[in-house]
Amino acid sequence: QRRAIAVFTRVSGPDHPDTAQALDKLGYALRLLHRPEEAIEQHRRAVALLVRVLGEEDTRVAMTLSNLGLALGDAGRTEQAIETQTRAHQLFKAKLGPTHASTLMAGRRRAVALAAAGRTAQAVPVVQEVLAALADRVGEAELGPIAEDVALVYAAAGDADAAREWRLRAPSMCPPRRGQT
Repeated sequence: QRRAIAVFTRVSGPDHPDTAQALDKLGYALRLLHRPEEAIEQHRRAVALLVRVLGEEDTRVAMTLSNLGLALGDAGRTEQAIETQTRAHQLFKAKLGPTHASTLMAGRRRAVALAAAGRTAQAVPVVQEVLAALADRVGEAELGPIAEDVALVYAAAGDADAAREWRLRAPSMCPPRRGQT
């Protein structure tokens, strides 16, 4: 990944959105490797570059902010994660509308960050907004992929019945056994 950044910097230049995207992807990879502080550094570099080159209102800034918010949450910086996810969610909503897939993803991430901070009174309305927009967009039957995040928010809010209902909707992480469907 670091070599890829060097290549992007050399080919596209240090002030190019492709270079920022490489930094963002490096941050995401570092997050997956459980190295949140290093991930935060790369995401922040990417955000700064994108803002400088594209301005604060570009959706690529919003996506990178959302990835930064995930890393901040992993590092235990819950208030910063909430602020960052809220900013990303608001930017996507303003630029793409309330039912766009990126807006819904950012809303989910924002709700999870709020729930992780114990701010369930704020998290539940956000997740309900996402669910309503998503149900209108794809239909009730297609809500399975976000079910685990929704269950997490409801569990944090102390609503065990709603959490259980949403966990049952979550797709299995394991493929079916031979002969099962």
